[in-house]
Amino acid sequence: NIATKTTAGGDDGDGYDEEDPEVAKNYGMKFFYKAMKHGDQVQMSIWDYGGQEVFYTLHHLFLTNYGVYLLAFKMTELLYNENKALRYLTFWLNSVSMHARNAPIILVGTYADEITNKEQYDLIQANLRKITSRFQNQIIKRKEENDEEKLFFPISNKNQEGIPYLRKTIETVTRKQPYINSKVPIKWMKCLDEMLNSDKGKASYISISEARKIGYAHGVRSEVAVTEMLKLFHELGVIIYLTATSALSEIVTVKPQWLISAIAKVIRDKTLHSHDAVEVKRVGLSEDLKMLQEEGLASRDILEYFWESKETPFFVDLMTRTLLMSRWHFHEEEVYLVPSLLSHSDNENPSGIKAVFDFSSGFLPNGLFQRLICLAVSHSSRTSAKEKPVLFKNFAKIDFGNKGIIYMNVNEHNVTLHISNPEQAFQVYKVITAMLEKIRQDVMGETLTWTVWLEDSNAKESSIPFQEAVKRKLCPWFSEGSAEDFQDENNYVTDGAPGIALESFLSQL
Repeated sequence: NIATKTTAGGDDGDGYDEEDPEVAKNYGMKFFYKAMKHGDQVQMSIWDYGGQEVFYTLHHLFLTNYGVYLLAFKMTELLYNENKALRYLTFWLNSVSMHARNAPIILVGTYADEITNKEQYDLIQANLRKITSRFQNQIIKRKEENDEEKLFFPISNKNQEGIPYLRKTIETVTRKQPYINSKVPIKWMKCLDEMLNSDKGKASYISISEARKIGYAHGVRSEVAVTEMLKLFHELGVIIYLTATSALSEIVTVKPQWLISAIAKVIRDKTLHSHDAVEVKRVGLSEDLKMLQEEGLASRDILEYFWESKETPFFVDLMTRTLLMSRWHFHEEEVYLVPSLLSHSDNENPSGIKAVFDFSSGFLPNGLFQRLICLAVSHSSRTSAKEKPVLFKNFAKIDFGNKGIIYMNVNEHNVTLHISNPEQAFQVYKVITAMLEKIRQDVMGETLTWTVWLEDSNAKESSIPFQEAVKRKLCPWFSEGSAEDFQDENNYVTDGAPGIALESFLSQL
């Protein structure tokens, strides 16, 4: 993520014009002259996103439009393991585009020292063309001497080939971004300095009330202006300020790495980043760690071991409200489900009438199904459910009480729902649709779209488009009244305001 220039000019929304000779005195001559002297410099903070699949559910927390994204791939993989490499790159292109639609993307091909001829480079270019047509407005092209444009930048860490050119390209692209030359009031920068140095630099986060006090002390005196300031610094990657719910907007994280490291203590690839088994055994939590790794269930005790006790309530709230985990009510003690740690299943056996949520026109992001599981399990605990959920990374069997048993499974493009009780098909469909809409509003954004196909159990056609099902008043999905009230396949039965509190949302289902 990229930092903007700091200037003395501009109005922060409070009606206070900083184009005043006294501003330098008010905010420190050294600070003012430093901004003027280094006004043409661009400072970058580099974020290394976890490449392991287990981290994919965290992307929405950190991907913003105010960044330049480098997607690195091993060129020999694209030559000799084409399908796997293209799937990997497609996922990353989709993920960046979903959460940062206006941000530049630079494709970086590594191991250039192992590419020996032009034909290999041409084949890499041809393979990349297969997956990049939808991202042409974001992908930065490399111009060759004959003015031919290439989709990728080859480099070698072994002999430094291509690295100076890539470095220059990154700087050039960065300087062209409109936010680079935007004016930021000095008092905003003074607020940032004070926030980052809270408690003599020891604080990892501050409350929104503390941020407002800091703003007031430096002349940023309206809540609207403080929110605008925090959102800008979040987009720039300097802080993390999440506004999806009122609870999340109460916290300003001034040390992003602290937040990432804390979440990664729970959500991690155990094959690459194992916990200290000896230390875990010493504190008597070996069984808790085993339950987390094998069942995706985190006890309160192990969460307090990973996080300091005083920080645990904040992280529990953060991870539940961002649907990274949910309370597991099928255990005597306080336990939380972490769906991204569930294992894969090849033994699915769903039954009942079927609805298919088809995301093939866009992108079905990693993390959607896990969040859908979180919401479905939370809903189950509020019903008369008697059966404990059976959960895997790609499949779920969940008791919805008097609505019956539901089965959900996911593949590359679809989420498929089976409903055991046909008489409740319409009600269950509305609940699942509401959950998907909640995920879209609070996590994935408006670019997440889907179409729906409903099973016609009385005809040769296995599934028909949603709107056709409405017109036919297809049983058991629609009755006379319900079809008229449910014309939109993305319609839902809850308060649709973005950011509605999770408890309020669940109570409406």
